[in-house]
Amino acid sequence: MHYYYRQQGSTGSVPPRPTIRAARAEPLYGWVRDSLRREILQGVRAPHERLATEKELIEAFGVSRITVRRALQELRAEGLVVTAQGRGNFVARPRVSQELRRMEAFGETVTSQIGEADVRLLSLSETVPSPMVARELRLKPGDRVTAIRQVQHLRSQPVMVSESFLPLAIGRRIFSRDLDMDTLTVLKNRLGIGVRGARIEIEACHPEPAVGAALALPVRASILKLTRVFMDRSGRPFDVECLSFREDTFNCKFRTDPNEEYL
Repeated sequence: MHYYYRQQGSTGSVPPRPTIRAARAEPLYGWVRDSLRREILQGVRAPHERLATEKELIEAFGVSRITVRRALQELRAEGLVVTAQGRGNFVARPRVSQELRRMEAFGETVTSQIGEADVRLLSLSETVPSPMVARELRLKPGDRVTAIRQVQHLRSQPVMVSESFLPLAIGRRIFSRDLDMDTLTVLKNRLGIGVRGARIEIEACHPEPAVGAALALPVRASILKLTRVFMDRSGRPFDVECLSFREDTFNCKFRTDPNEEYL
């Protein structure tokens, strides 16, 4: 179901009101909320796009002002809609919070908070690693790695570029896999590699040209870069993962363990 409204200054005719909802126990505000949510999550409504006014929504759905306000209130609580005083309601840019203590793939985080992420493979190759990657993976001189670069979209918007560097013994097992999900999910769920822990670094920096282009960033824009070095159950590093986020789509959370002492 789509709703429509006349833009200011438009001379076109107003399309007919949406069909009446099917009879159900769900309250009216839930019907309005779910209809708007569906259009936002499916990318019909783009980030920063202005939604219809309360009056236009009342007319489009045939409900009361209280119902519309309750629906918008819940969408704001979900982080899907933001309100600008005196300007109206707008579609919020997708934003994800990552709990750093959880050894969770970005796709798993997205699914639990927003919905299914669209993962697209940019490149898959064997290459000479950087000194940092070689050191973290404890490689010998001359060893090569499998390098995987992916971009993840939320609501049709690019929000994160991931780069994973794997020892060839693991990376060559990836080549036969359908990379329709992020690399860490493939390693954990399809190859059965358990994660014991990780070393994590976060920095704000300017992206490499290829990363900036994949994220559709303006020149000299900054990103948040999250680097995680994962260890398997034996304590051996098996994946150096570099995640480059748009600054307006990501935040980190860290929760201390009450059973640990922090100096």
